[in-house]
Amino acid sequence: EEARGYDGALLDATGKGIDGLEMVLTKLVESIKTAERAKYIKWVFAGHLYCEDWNEKVNMVYAYFKQNKRYLPGELINLDPARLADYLPDLILNHMAGANIVPRVSRAERKHKE
Repeated sequence: EEARGYDGALLDATGKGIDGLEMVLTKLVESIKTAERAKYIKWVFAGHLYCEDWNEKVNMVYAYFKQNKRYLPGELINLDPARLADYLPDLILNHMAGANIVPRVSRAERKHKE
C-alpha cells in the first residue's frame, strides 16, 4: 500500500535522494499554482466579468466556445450555451487545467529520455 499526504511526501523526499525531494517540491509547486490560478480566475470573474444579464452570460459562453472550439470536446461544443451560462468559470478552469498537462508531460518525457 502506498503512503499518501505528508507521510507519502516524506517517504518520497527521503527515500529517493535528491530526485525524491525534487519530485515533492514539483508537486507542491504545481498544487500552489493550481490553487492560486483558481483564486485569480474567480477574482477576475467576480470583479470584471460577472454580469446579471442572462443573455450576456449565454453570449459569453458562445464566444468562449467559438474561440476555443479546437480544444474542446465535441460533446461540449454541441451543448446549448444557455445550459452552461452559469458554469463559464468552471469551463475556463478546466480548460486551463488541461492546458497545464501538456508542459508537465513534455517535461516528464524529456527527463525520462535523459
